[in-house]
Amino acid sequence: MCKDLNQYQLGPLHNLGRIWEAIFVVSVCLAQTAMALTPAGLKTEYLDNPQGMDVLRPRLNWIFNATGRAQKQVAYQIQVADSAEQLKSGKGITWDSGKVPSNQNFGIAYDGPELASGTRHYWRVKVWDQDGKASIWSPTASWGMGLLQPSDWKGKWIGASNEMTCPLLRKEFPVSKKIK
Repeated sequence: MCKDLNQYQLGPLHNLGRIWEAIFVVSVCLAQTAMALTPAGLKTEYLDNPQGMDVLRPRLNWIFNATGRAQKQVAYQIQVADSAEQLKSGKGITWDSGKVPSNQNFGIAYDGPELASGTRHYWRVKVWDQDGKASIWSPTASWGMGLLQPSDWKGKWIGASNEMTCPLLRKEFPVSKKIK
Protein backbone atom coordinates (compact mmCIF):
# COMPACT_ATOMS: atom_id res chain seq x y z
CA MET A 1 0.00 0.00 0.00
CA CYS A 2 2.89 2.38 -0.55
CA LYS A 3 1.83 5.21 -2.73
CA ASP A 4 4.05 7.50 -4.67
CA LEU A 5 4.53 10.75 -2.70
CA ASN A 6 4.67 12.69 -5.94
CA GLN A 7 0.97 12.15 -6.42
CA TYR A 8 0.23 14.45 -3.50
CA GLN A 9 0.46 18.13 -4.14
CA LEU A 10 1.90 20.06 -1.23
CA GLY A 11 -0.13 23.15 -0.59
CA PRO A 12 0.38 26.32 1.44
CA LEU A 13 -0.43 24.50 4.71
CA HIS A 14 2.72 22.42 4.34
CA ASN A 15 4.87 25.57 4.22
CA LEU A 16 2.98 27.00 7.20
CA GLY A 17 3.95 23.96 9.27
CA ARG A 18 7.63 24.52 8.48
CA ILE A 19 7.32 28.19 9.44
CA TRP A 20 5.82 27.20 12.81
CA GLU A 21 8.68 24.73 13.36
CA ALA A 22 11.24 27.48 12.70
CA ILE A 23 9.44 29.88 15.05
CA PHE A 24 9.43 27.22 17.77
CA VAL A 25 13.18 26.54 17.42
CA VAL A 26 14.03 30.26 17.52
CA SER A 27 11.76 30.75 20.56
CA VAL A 28 13.47 27.94 22.47
CA CYS A 29 16.91 29.41 21.67
CA LEU A 30 15.84 32.88 22.79
CA ALA A 31 14.29 31.51 25.97
CA GLN A 32 17.52 29.72 26.87
CA THR A 33 19.51 32.90 26.24
CA ALA A 34 17.09 35.00 28.30
CA MET A 35 17.44 32.67 31.29
CA ALA A 36 21.07 33.68 31.83
CA LEU A 37 21.75 36.06 34.66
CA THR A 38 22.34 39.67 33.76
CA PRO A 39 23.85 41.99 36.39
CA ALA A 40 22.10 45.34 36.83
CA GLY A 41 21.49 48.04 39.44
CA LEU A 42 25.16 48.63 40.20
CA LYS A 43 25.78 50.58 43.41
CA THR A 44 28.87 51.85 45.18
CA GLU A 45 28.59 52.08 48.97
CA TYR A 46 24.86 51.38 48.42
CA LEU A 47 24.45 54.54 46.29
CA ASP A 48 23.89 55.16 42.57
CA ASN A 49 27.02 56.78 41.06
CA PRO A 50 28.04 58.64 44.25
CA GLN A 51 30.37 61.62 44.29
CA GLY A 52 32.64 62.87 47.05
CA MET A 53 33.40 59.41 48.48
CA ASP A 54 35.82 59.28 51.39
CA VAL A 55 35.96 55.47 51.60
CA LEU A 56 39.31 54.14 50.38
CA ARG A 57 37.94 50.65 49.61
CA PRO A 58 34.34 51.28 48.52
CA ARG A 59 31.95 48.32 48.56
CA LEU A 60 30.35 47.33 45.26
CA ASN A 61 26.90 45.75 44.84
CA TRP A 62 24.60 44.59 42.05
CA ILE A 63 21.33 42.77 41.49
CA PHE A 64 20.28 40.38 38.71
CA ASN A 65 17.79 40.31 35.89
CA ALA A 66 16.73 36.75 35.00
CA THR A 67 13.63 35.36 33.40
CA GLY A 68 14.17 31.74 34.37
CA ARG A 69 13.56 30.17 37.76
CA ALA A 70 16.22 29.07 40.25
CA GLN A 71 18.97 31.12 38.65
CA LYS A 72 22.04 31.75 40.76
CA GLN A 73 25.45 33.33 40.46
CA VAL A 74 28.49 31.10 40.97
CA ALA A 75 31.23 33.58 39.99
CA TYR A 76 31.80 37.24 39.16
CA GLN A 77 34.39 39.51 37.58
CA ILE A 78 34.70 43.25 38.29
CA GLN A 79 36.62 45.72 36.15
CA VAL A 80 37.45 49.35 37.06
CA ALA A 81 38.91 52.06 34.81
CA ASP A 82 39.51 55.81 34.85
CA SER A 83 37.01 56.45 32.03
CA ALA A 84 33.94 54.81 30.55
CA GLU A 85 35.72 54.61 27.18
CA GLN A 86 38.67 52.69 28.67
CA LEU A 87 36.27 50.32 30.35
CA LYS A 88 34.32 49.71 27.16
CA SER A 89 37.45 49.11 25.07
CA GLY A 90 39.07 46.96 27.76
CA LYS A 91 42.25 49.06 27.51
CA GLY A 92 43.48 51.01 30.52
CA ILE A 93 41.74 48.83 33.11
CA THR A 94 43.11 49.89 36.51
CA TRP A 95 41.71 46.89 38.41
CA ASP A 96 40.40 43.54 37.23
CA SER A 97 39.28 41.10 39.91
CA GLY A 98 39.53 38.20 37.48
CA LYS A 99 36.92 35.46 37.70
CA VAL A 100 36.11 35.04 41.39
CA PRO A 101 34.18 31.88 42.35
CA SER A 102 31.52 33.33 44.66
CA ASN A 103 27.75 33.77 44.92
CA GLN A 104 28.28 37.13 46.67
CA ASN A 105 26.88 40.20 44.91
CA PHE A 106 26.99 42.80 47.69
CA GLY A 107 29.62 44.34 49.94
CA ILE A 108 32.52 43.43 47.67
CA ALA A 109 35.39 45.77 48.55
CA TYR A 110 37.38 47.47 45.81
CA ASP A 111 40.86 45.91 45.88
CA GLY A 112 42.71 47.88 43.21
CA PRO A 113 45.38 50.57 43.34
CA GLU A 114 45.06 53.27 46.00
CA LEU A 115 42.38 55.83 45.19
CA ALA A 116 43.37 59.49 44.96
CA SER A 117 41.48 62.65 45.90
CA GLY A 118 39.15 64.12 43.29
CA THR A 119 39.31 61.16 40.89
CA ARG A 120 36.41 59.43 39.15
CA HIS A 121 36.27 55.66 38.60
CA TYR A 122 34.04 53.62 36.27
CA TRP A 123 33.17 49.99 36.84
CA ARG A 124 31.23 47.04 35.46
CA VAL A 125 30.62 43.42 36.40
CA LYS A 126 30.09 40.09 34.62
CA VAL A 127 28.63 37.02 36.34
CA TRP A 128 28.46 33.28 35.68
CA ASP A 129 25.35 31.20 36.35
CA GLN A 130 25.05 27.69 37.79
CA ASP A 131 25.53 26.22 34.31
CA GLY A 132 28.84 28.06 33.87
CA LYS A 133 27.36 30.47 31.34
CA ALA A 134 28.84 34.00 31.45
CA SER A 135 26.59 37.04 31.26
CA ILE A 136 27.25 40.09 29.17
CA TRP A 137 28.98 42.99 30.91
CA SER A 138 26.67 45.10 33.05
CA PRO A 139 25.95 48.73 32.26
CA THR A 140 28.72 51.03 33.50
CA ALA A 141 28.49 52.67 36.92
CA SER A 142 30.86 55.14 38.56
CA TRP A 143 31.96 56.80 41.77
CA GLY A 144 33.90 59.97 42.49
CA MET A 145 36.41 60.41 45.27
CA GLY A 146 36.20 63.41 47.56
CA LEU A 147 39.07 65.39 49.02
CA LEU A 148 40.84 62.90 51.25
CA GLN A 149 43.70 64.90 52.79
CA PRO A 150 43.59 68.30 54.57
CA SER A 151 46.19 69.53 52.06
CA ASP A 152 43.69 68.85 49.22
CA TRP A 153 41.38 71.57 50.50
CA LYS A 154 41.95 75.01 48.93
CA GLY A 155 40.27 78.27 49.88
CA LYS A 156 40.18 81.00 52.46
CA TRP A 157 38.11 80.65 55.57
CA ILE A 158 35.66 83.39 56.42
CA GLY A 159 35.93 84.24 60.06
CA ALA A 160 36.15 86.89 62.72
CA SER A 161 39.21 88.84 63.69
CA ASN A 162 40.49 88.27 67.20
CA GLU A 163 38.59 91.31 68.59
CA MET A 164 35.16 90.19 67.40
CA THR A 165 33.91 86.81 68.62
CA CYS A 166 30.69 86.80 66.62
CA PRO A 167 31.12 88.59 63.28
CA LEU A 168 28.26 90.12 61.38
CA LEU A 169 28.51 89.29 57.69
CA ARG A 170 26.36 91.60 55.57
CA LYS A 171 26.10 93.41 52.27
CA GLU A 172 23.94 96.36 51.28
CA PHE A 173 21.90 96.17 48.09
CA PRO A 174 19.17 98.29 46.49
CA VAL A 175 15.55 97.10 46.30
CA SER A 176 13.63 98.43 43.31
CA LYS A 177 10.17 96.97 44.15
CA LYS A 178 7.97 97.14 47.22
CA ILE A 179 8.78 94.40 49.74
CA LYS A 180 5.87 92.17 50.76
